Amino acid sequence: MFDIFLLSHGNLAKGLHDALIMIMGEQRNIKHATFTEDYSLESYELFISEKLNYENHNRKVLFLCDLYGGTPHNVAAKFKLRNTERFEVISGVNLPVLMTAITKRHLDLKAASIEIIKESKEAIQLLQINDNKKI
Repeated sequence: MFDIFLLSHGNLAKGLHDALIMIMGEQRNIKHATFTEDYSLESYELFISEKLNYENHNRKVLFLCDLYGGTPHNVAAKFKLRNTERFEVISGVNLPVLMTAITKRHLDLKAASIEIIKESKEAIQLLQINDNKKI
């Protein structure tokens, strides 16, 4: 089992974590860290590093980030570059991605990451309404 660490601009990570608890109940080993204007890149990285070292020690971690190339993603990428076996980084997190990640925690981290991306692509749907039917 791997840990999940939600990273985002603003309160998105906290909101996703709260929504997950509402739908699936409390889950173990899930953390979140919001990036706000109060942080510099270095202070945000230090904050995450402290949480990882204190709470997760050497456990494998899946970072779920809001935006590819944004500060939360870039910080997660630094951790991945330092230890490619311990960390994976997925960007574009939303609630279906997070829920899928929960259901894949029994898999190896790399295999789970691939499955999460594959399954999450199917979660984006356009509602099609036939004018002759009532909802």
